[in-house]
Formats: sequence, C-alpha cells, structure tokens
Amino acid sequence: MTKITLIVGDESNDGHGRKESFTIQTNVSRKDFLKAFEKGSKKLGFDLRDECEGYQESAISEGAVDSLVANGIVNKDRMTLSSNGKVVIEEDSTWDHGFMMLFTEIVRLGNPKITFGESKSENIHIGGYGLFY
Repeated sequence: MTKITLIVGDESNDGHGRKESFTIQTNVSRKDFLKAFEKGSKKLGFDLRDECEGYQESAISEGAVDSLVANGIVNKDRMTLSSNGKVVIEEDSTWDHGFMMLFTEIVRLGNPKITFGESKSENIHIGGYGLFY
C-alpha cells in the first residue's frame, strides 16, 4: 500500500495560508494514482484542480457539476446554487473533505480497480515555538 497526502487549499502558503491535508492509502503508486485522475478528468471533460482556484471561490462550476452528476459521482439532490451562479455540493462533512472525496472519486472513474481509504496519523508536537518569528 502507498500512502499519499492530498492537500486542499493554499499549499504554498503565499495567500490566505489555509489548507487541509488528507492522508490516504492506496494499492497503486503515486504516478498511477495521478494517471487515473487524468483519465477520469478526461472522461468528465474538466479538471477538478482548476475549480475553486480563485480567492474565495468556494463553489465548482455548473458545467463541472453536470458532468459529475451525469457520471454518477454526485447526486443532484445534494446541491444548491450559490449567489454567484455556481453550484455548491452539500456534504455531510466539511467542504474541504468533500472536495477531497470528489478528487478520489474521479481517480476511481479513471481506474475502477484502484482501492483507497483514509489513513489516520497522530501528531506529536516536539516544541520549537521560538524558532519561527
């Protein structure tokens, strides 16, 4: 099994500095995981990584949602239209977790034989507060 950390948000910390990381375990290499994502994206006709890229852009485009619905990835009943005309997918969890789940479902669309699940890790704070100023 390969551990992969998926990062949602400002990875480079040059903007708002907010991000979430999700570590998953999968039965393929990082390269094959990304290859499956590319294949799934091609089937959908869009790349999820191009969605929600602008500052405070927290909804994916209606065309992307239509493709996700048509391919059975999301249910139209779980969506609302935001004030800017984009669609927000309502999840039982946080939006960043929902975005990560969309990514992994696109991977699965690209290669249905890929298996994965979230992998929990424990953090240990080792000090060093004064190192950053």
